[in-house]
Amino acid sequence: MRKYTHIKDPPLIRDGEVERENVLLSRKGRSDAGFDALLWRGSTGASLTQRVGLGIFGICFVFVGATLLELARENSSAVHLIVGVVFCLFGARLIANSVRRASRK
Repeated sequence: MRKYTHIKDPPLIRDGEVERENVLLSRKGRSDAGFDALLWRGSTGASLTQRVGLGIFGICFVFVGATLLELARENSSAVHLIVGVVFCLFGARLIANSVRRASRK
């Protein structure tokens, strides 16, 4: 509860309250919608930081997938092969979404 409702909050306090509200799951969707669009559909309005982070994340998935494919080749393991292919495809999708740009008209 706020005691002093007649005093205007400085911008820093308002920003802190907005950040605290984003912790609640019911209000979190507002701040995550942009990143979810980038992650699954390749949103063109994402920041450079989000794109670089998604690209690094995708490269890690491809690296793990390639390692699993190498293990599948050495051990003749079908499980390693399937999981490795899934990881490589998912990583490739993330990398493609990280470099997607707006289409020019």
